[in-house]
Amino acid sequence: MFSLTDVHGFSAFALPTQHENIQRMVLRQARRHGYNTARICAETQSWPGGLLPKGRGIEDGALDDLKQTLHILAEEDMYGLIIVACTVKEDRTPFRKVESWALNVATATRDYHNLALEAVNEYDHPRSSIDHSEVTHLIGLLKRRSGHLVSTDLSLGWPSGKYRYDGGLGSDFPDFHPWRTSGNSPQDPTPSQIEDIVGQNGGLAVLSETTAYGSAADVETFGWHLVTESQARIQRYADSCRPERGCIFFFHSVEGLGAGGFSWMAQR
Repeated sequence: MFSLTDVHGFSAFALPTQHENIQRMVLRQARRHGYNTARICAETQSWPGGLLPKGRGIEDGALDDLKQTLHILAEEDMYGLIIVACTVKEDRTPFRKVESWALNVATATRDYHNLALEAVNEYDHPRSSIDHSEVTHLIGLLKRRSGHLVSTDLSLGWPSGKYRYDGGLGSDFPDFHPWRTSGNSPQDPTPSQIEDIVGQNGGLAVLSETTAYGSAADVETFGWHLVTESQARIQRYADSCRPERGCIFFFHSVEGLGAGGFSWMAQR
């Protein structure tokens, strides 16, 4: 059974695009580092390919690929945090099709007990076509149809001291993408700030997309404000966010976007 207080998470966005053997290798590799929960995009239909693997469309095979991944997760005794709308929020997919896709994902996941759902990845992103009322509708729909815990992530922005999740969304748990910079300098939430985030949200907060680990080339590609090559920085961050302190940490990395394997992961 999925339990938030038992989650050690990692990004594996495009896992359904990978061959079954690769998927199992990735999950086993993560487990050896202490992880038990893969955060997975149910679709990546608008990714360009290459570093960001383009998946099949929501009306052209993406559901079949997701179903295979759900089966693999269960066989490998792993949890999954399934992001229902990853790229369809920004590729001009009509909302009625997003809604139909959400219903299909909810139905496909209903018989699994090792899952939770995120309705939309960064619905408040400037490129997103999904607004507050629509994501709230999707959260309610997914909860009713799937029976799972359902949320959607919110950006915390720069350090402000105000970290309360939007209770009007109807989410089952507070889910954040914390800041990665402060002013013009790299900065992650400090242990005391993480304590404040947890405290302002009833004693539990999910940090579902933290500062990404990557190579120097990745920093050049995506920018220092998103990616760091410092393993020590990422490990400090992970050590500051522990379930026993009410903080659920997801290790985020450039390699985790493609989900083809990891050269390094923070230890849990």
